[in-house]
Amino acid sequence: MHRIAFPITCVLLFLTACGSVSTDTVGTRPLAQATLATGPQPIAVPKPAQAASVIAFRQNRNDPNNFEIYTINADGTGLANLTNHPARDECPYWSPDGRSIAFASERDEGGIYLMASDGSNQRRLTAEFARCEIPDATMAWSPDGQWFSFLSCPDGKPDVYIVKPDGSGLKNLTSNPATDYHFYWSPDGQRLAFGSDRDGNEEVYVLDVQAALRSGKGAGIIRLTDNPAVDVPAGWSPDGARLLFFSDRGGNPDVYVMEAGPVTGTGGSDQTRLTTDPALDYYPAWSPTGQWIAFVSIRDGNHEVYIMAPDGLGQRNLTASPATDAQFWWSPDGTQIAVSSMQGEAWSTWIVGVEEASRKQLDIVGCLDWRPSYGR
Repeated sequence: MHRIAFPITCVLLFLTACGSVSTDTVGTRPLAQATLATGPQPIAVPKPAQAASVIAFRQNRNDPNNFEIYTINADGTGLANLTNHPARDECPYWSPDGRSIAFASERDEGGIYLMASDGSNQRRLTAEFARCEIPDATMAWSPDGQWFSFLSCPDGKPDVYIVKPDGSGLKNLTSNPATDYHFYWSPDGQRLAFGSDRDGNEEVYVLDVQAALRSGKGAGIIRLTDNPAVDVPAGWSPDGARLLFFSDRGGNPDVYVMEAGPVTGTGGSDQTRLTTDPALDYYPAWSPTGQWIAFVSIRDGNHEVYIMAPDGLGQRNLTASPATDAQFWWSPDGTQIAVSSMQGEAWSTWIVGVEEASRKQLDIVGCLDWRPSYGR
């Protein structure tokens, strides 16, 4: 029996940070009906931002029915509309070198597109991007920038695909009639952790990318968790030695960590529970430096972003506001977190200092990505 209600419910909570979730989708993420923003207008000719802290995001700033890809500096300056297209453009992802942005688009019957960081040279990367009905789909670059990965549902079930930046080498890595979703590249680019219900319920798996490329579809996959509860992967430690996941095996969702193991090994040992609060604790993410783990919890009565040490000690409420803080993104240097927050009836993004008590509000809504700190 496939039990996917728990992870899908969790993701829906986060996706409301982009506005009301619609059944209409672009690619693999639900489109959101965000309120037309009244913030600063984009400059007429976009220019590449040179500041280290640059954020790409999508928003319907000028037309409530059309989303565009923008960039903005983390201090709120330098707003630029990169796409300027009548079709919907969604979900920007910076390349590791910061020179390109991949995004999903409805233009020309839809697909994944690639452009330079200043919005020039927009071209389709692949049209093999069938819409997925599940909301917790993702796209991501490999750490070395040699591959772009995404979920696609040509047969109604999601699988993880990869393609080279020039559009060649398209391959289905997971190739299974089950639901394969929520994937993360290892820091060395050799492995891909993902969630799947291929063995009856959601478990955490890891895939040897080179083995899958050499041997064909679905090769090089091992299961790391084996529990009747729902286990959902949530990313690698920066050194690639450990994997975060969240699970309801203790009766409610909590944050766990386990040893990742070598590429050819079994992995999955030393599964340790890091949070024990009776409230929901889920969707953790390592800081880029490995010093912190951030996660979302409702232990104080509403959704807040918390941080803790990698061993689970020192848990504290980072956002501590009456607003709903439902989704977050680490800055490349690990000193700040962009938080999607709802105060009243309006969503916005706050840049929150991790160790310094600093906060800045930006008039942008969800689905964002920080430019890599070395991509200048």
